[in-house]
Amino acid sequence: MSRLHSLAACALTCAVSLSARAETLYGMSYDGVLYALDTSTGAPTQVRAQLAAAYQSCDSLEYSDGWFYASFQGGRIVRFGFTCGDEVDLGPSGFPWIEAIARRADGTLVVAASQNNDVGAESIGILNPVNGDVTNIVASTNQAILDDMDAIAFSPRGALCAINLVAPSVLATIDPATGAVGPAVSLNGAFAAMTWSATGTLFALDIQVGSCNGMTTLKTINPSNGAAALIGSTEITCMAGLTFGPTPPSVSADLNGDGHVNASDLAILLGAWGPCAAGCCEADLNGDGTVNASDLAILLGAWG
Repeated sequence: MSRLHSLAACALTCAVSLSARAETLYGMSYDGVLYALDTSTGAPTQVRAQLAAAYQSCDSLEYSDGWFYASFQGGRIVRFGFTCGDEVDLGPSGFPWIEAIARRADGTLVVAASQNNDVGAESIGILNPVNGDVTNIVASTNQAILDDMDAIAFSPRGALCAINLVAPSVLATIDPATGAVGPAVSLNGAFAAMTWSATGTLFALDIQVGSCNGMTTLKTINPSNGAAALIGSTEITCMAGLTFGPTPPSVSADLNGDGHVNASDLAILLGAWGPCAAGCCEADLNGDGTVNASDLAILLGAWG
């Protein structure tokens, strides 16, 4: 593809090196469910109850300074943690879509924003984590390569790498200060999200087709040549957010707080059996929005 720069240059700017990061990989489904992903198999484990129905059509996920940040259709930004009901709506960003969010080493949140619809006129900007505003907008200088930046991430060496979802599907570098598009390599897949591990591995989510109707797979990408290696299926039809974050906090099966897990706690759990009111309840020990046999197993495992 004549529009692409040399592969060797991308190897320099997006090359791997060690970087201290938390080592639990998280993915967020299109319908607002947070999962921990096994980096060896891609298998998902739900770690939080689904976000409210208002937060649908997720497009990106990033963890920074104790919070997850996710973007949704209409440019809506939501900040949340592991506790059901702790989400904070930061409001519309002023853009139809915030395609991707990436944390720079200094803590700055950088976004890829669409100024048209879900595709087109892609720009880089700075996200205010307090109010959701996006400022310092700089357009991509090469829309032929980056007109649908569905994934961005800072490499361990500080280069901002971006993935164009389709037509062409490429991994490129982009300067957030000028919008200049640097080296790029071709990809074989429709990658909606990416993030780097502490050891410099580039993980990405392949949604199979641009419309996000396929089963999402977890892959690694070689930034030098764009070669992707399959890890496994996430078992989720559409997963569009990917980030590393801290280990999920442990839950307490001591539901009445008396220092023991016994029949009293069992009674509380059985009394809350079924879907949680408003999606949140204390007896939902695995955070999936429902009190069921999975939570009972957790309680019985902590008995005593």
